[in-house]
Amino acid sequence: MKLFVSLMLSLVLYGCSMLKTEQTDLYKEYIKQAQAVENNTMVSNRSSFFTSEYLKEVDLADEKSLLVLNLSKYVHQEFSHYQKIEGQKGCLSINGIENNKDPVSLYLEYKKERGLWLVDYMFLHLMESSEDYAKEALCPREVESMIFK
Repeated sequence: MKLFVSLMLSLVLYGCSMLKTEQTDLYKEYIKQAQAVENNTMVSNRSSFFTSEYLKEVDLADEKSLLVLNLSKYVHQEFSHYQKIEGQKGCLSINGIENNKDPVSLYLEYKKERGLWLVDYMFLHLMESSEDYAKEALCPREVESMIFK
């Protein structure tokens, strides 16, 4: 009887280990967004990358306002990234340098909308030292509240 129970338990555990689980990688979503910026297709494909709520705040007629769609352009070279996902929201922190070699971190908040992970908020933090890089995933509003206390 013990052999039968052990065998059944082993089969159940093996079956569970074979189930394919899809894990979200927010960094892959960011890479798609950065490629759209580089290919100059971000504005025309904006609804594929940003929530409808976020886009309500962007004045498409104002060139300066469009810069918020292209924040990935300011991270010239990336060194590390961290993500966290809780339910239908996730945050991605990207550390790197900008064109003039100053350290920078880009913080993105994602929201699941229409079955897609879309950016709902972003914050670009220019730093004095790379020692200030994020060492974990932080949401943009968390960072803003720490900086602008």
